[in-house]
Amino acid sequence: LAYDGKSDAFATDGRQRDKLALVKELGFVPAEHVVVDKARALDAVRVLSAKRASFGYETDGVVVMADAIAEQKRLGATAHHPRWAIAWKFQGEEGTSVLRGIEWSVARTGTITPVALVEPVALSGVTVSRATLHHMGFVKKLGLHLGARIAMVRRGGVIPHVERVIEAAADGANAIVAPSTCPACGAAVVEDGDFLLCGDPSACIAARVGRLLHFVEACDIQGLGDVLVEEAVQRGLFKSPADLFRVTSAQLTTLERCGEKNANKIVAEIAKAKSLPLDALLRSLG
Repeated sequence: LAYDGKSDAFATDGRQRDKLALVKELGFVPAEHVVVDKARALDAVRVLSAKRASFGYETDGVVVMADAIAEQKRLGATAHHPRWAIAWKFQGEEGTSVLRGIEWSVARTGTITPVALVEPVALSGVTVSRATLHHMGFVKKLGLHLGARIAMVRRGGVIPHVERVIEAAADGANAIVAPSTCPACGAAVVEDGDFLLCGDPSACIAARVGRLLHFVEACDIQGLGDVLVEEAVQRGLFKSPADLFRVTSAQLTTLERCGEKNANKIVAEIAKAKSLPLDALLRSLG
């Protein structure tokens, strides 16, 4: 499936539709699309939304873009996205649930995020039982408390999200209280506006595991999953990404879920990561 094509012929002139015609000639299947004038953009979104179920691939929205290459050049791009294209995300199916609990998740940066534990609810074909609440400011904005009946959707058809409170709990007394200490390491919690932070992220086990998993994923080191990394951190085998490059097969086999064959494969994968493209290196450092 192709959504774009590159050719010197389109360096400064032509249209996006011509690119899609070219990729079709080359034997690719172009993404479903319609060409309309600016005033009918919303109509086009509705047409494609209605046809969504018939596509042979998953979709979470429609991209509205300028057709003329010259206009694309004029609008330019930021470091994050082109100014000449914008995603119109589908609103997911809404369902109702009850907020039963809060779990506090510690990220690799030490940020402590509230996660809603809800009664299982079917949303867009998937049963959802948890959703991030972003930060304490979001919790206060919605007026959330335990036992409240809430409206939920999968935003973009993918990410579970608490939209609003439909009905307060009968007693209304089950307030969500922010932790005063990090749930992972016990360090004092620091408040930074709406956000809660572990006061000692460099020593926090959860933050350390998160940093290592991020590094492993960015370097594409196969075989080192969540369970192995967490156990290695808890045993003191890994304290920083640098420790990955010092570990031996014998040390890895001391972990409960790592046999000799798997340990040798992991060491070989780590060796590959000693030489990285610059973008992967920068991404790995976070």
